[in-house]
Amino acid sequence: VENLERADDAFVLRREAGRLLIEIPGAGSFEVFPESATRLFARALEWDALFVIDDHGNVTEVLTRNQGVESRWRKTH
Repeated sequence: VENLERADDAFVLRREAGRLLIEIPGAGSFEVFPESATRLFARALEWDALFVIDDHGNVTEVLTRNQGVESRWRKTH
């Protein structure tokens, strides 16, 4: 997923051994948990994400809040 404000910023959402992880290139990864069908949160730090879904069920963007800083992201593949 690519940051809409900073093209050089990205994160990867992946599953590993039954866990859901956010991986930030060069910074490591952390586990996230579903709050609903469109919202994730982290327990270890102040981070959450909302997946914006269009009428066809496709993710159009991801809105995150990390330590109080809000960002907009778009799926790259």
